[in-house]
Amino acid sequence: MNPRLKSIVLKILPRPFLKRLTGVWNSYNLRKSRQAREAFESEGESNAWLGWDDLERLFQQYPFPEKYRYDPETVSKRGRERAAEVMSVLGRRSVGMKSLELGALDAQASFFLQKRGFLATAIDITDSHFADIVRDAGVSLRVMDAEKLDFPDNSFDLVFSYNAFEHFDDPAAALSEALRVLRPGGFLYVNFGPLYGSPMGLHGHESIPIPYCQFLWTRDVLERFCREKDLGTIEFDTINMWPASRFRDLWKLHGDRLKTVRYFERLDCYGHELIEKYPACFRGKVSEFDDLIVSAIEALWRRL
Repeated sequence: MNPRLKSIVLKILPRPFLKRLTGVWNSYNLRKSRQAREAFESEGESNAWLGWDDLERLFQQYPFPEKYRYDPETVSKRGRERAAEVMSVLGRRSVGMKSLELGALDAQASFFLQKRGFLATAIDITDSHFADIVRDAGVSLRVMDAEKLDFPDNSFDLVFSYNAFEHFDDPAAALSEALRVLRPGGFLYVNFGPLYGSPMGLHGHESIPIPYCQFLWTRDVLERFCREKDLGTIEFDTINMWPASRFRDLWKLHGDRLKTVRYFERLDCYGHELIEKYPACFRGKVSEFDDLIVSAIEALWRRL
């Protein structure tokens, strides 16, 4: 789906209804991407890249998505929605539950959980987005690396994060630390994307809106194009390049400690025509086709 149209749909439809549509949406994407899958799987091992002329041509063909906004009203609304979603997946209010938000950024989700009776703690690698209103509400805000948590074992009833696991340098370490500080019987909730292998997985679509550009051109070419066209900077080093298959392996590794309560992978085949046309640019760069269409992961586990 066109990113701009997708953002409009997300605003119009209520979140619970969108959740019910996940299965329908995934089935649609599987059907739509069938030819792309066939092209990918029939291609031999390769590591091809497109050139500058292709970049200039395709740059004109794909629209820019709506910008991810950070104005106070949007940040507050997003935090309120996330807090409501966390409470919904838990299935109860759990007043007094000790929660920890990883990679919290503005920590607005923890702010609204605190207002609903949680004892909230939020961490981020920097405090540049923490607001006084969040701290004044009683949220414990800490500057901390999610991969090296400075909390005792079994400290929290709930550990959660939004759009963070695709950015952690070492998601395996972050998961291990989350499980260490989570008490037995506690809940771990993650909701993140876009994953690196998916259409917008480079997180650079506000500079270059072409889906799958991370597989079509080298980093040097993309950076030079941004400089010459005055398109801003793509922050390559803030994403960990983990595709869906690697996260699946990580979850399995901890299967003896996690009981799955709910698990969803959201698919997105936007730009599938590029896989069909240039399969040699994809075949040697991901291990399986699912890595190209699994865009986001939402999961709730209970620690055993």
